[in-house]
Amino acid sequence: TPPWLPAEPKTSHNGFPMPFFKGPSTTDTYADFIVKTLKPLIDEHFMTLPDAANTCIGGASGGGCASYYMVMRDPEVFGRAFVYSPGFPLLDMEKIMQMLDEYDMSRLTDVRIAFYNGDQAIDVTSVDDVLTVYRKHRELGMDPEHLMFLFDSRQTHSNVAWNKYMPEVLRFLFLSK
Repeated sequence: TPPWLPAEPKTSHNGFPMPFFKGPSTTDTYADFIVKTLKPLIDEHFMTLPDAANTCIGGASGGGCASYYMVMRDPEVFGRAFVYSPGFPLLDMEKIMQMLDEYDMSRLTDVRIAFYNGDQAIDVTSVDDVLTVYRKHRELGMDPEHLMFLFDSRQTHSNVAWNKYMPEVLRFLFLSK
């Protein structure tokens, strides 16, 4: 069992404790499919650089939560992650902070994570939680050169906003020293 799994999977979503969600999380099934089936298939049939430093997981909204969970669960597979406007407000942030406190941050030595959040419409509800998670990583000793937090007060929870920052995020994840 990975050290990042919550103790009570019956009340979780995207792998994290979520008090409003009743039922089992399917995020580990999804992560297992990507790690054990999809990624090996892609690496076998395409010219890839399969190591963690060249493998990124990313998503927005619920996919941002799932991607964050997966990079924390499998940093030896995903050395890069972008986490756009994640649904952290739906999660039990107190338990997330506890999970981070108990996490072996040395597992993230070579990992880079880019967080993004807007500040319009529904995104206004997640800014503080995303910034809290970002700051917690810094507090726990993650290299600040391996973390990015982008914020745009004019943007909403949309593909237009997320696409706007993708070039900058990809440069940070793959071209930074």
